[in-house]
Amino acid sequence: MIRSSQRLPGPGGREETPVDRNFQCLTIADACASGDRYAHDAALYMVTVENGIFGALTDAAAVLEGLARLNVQTL
Repeated sequence: MIRSSQRLPGPGGREETPVDRNFQCLTIADACASGDRYAHDAALYMVTVENGIFGALTDAAAVLEGLARLNVQTL
């Protein structure tokens, strides 16, 4: 798993985030937490600013539904 804030070695020794490498980052909003509710809500909001430049939000139910659809299609 690669976190959206994780730094990866890039060309010329420059560090990059997964977003810099055009990874599509997905945050499962009800599968992460913070000790502070305000900080949690603010962090989730920051994912969506600038038209989702840092990724997208979803919930665990939507992920499970999508995985179930993939499983049915491959059978």
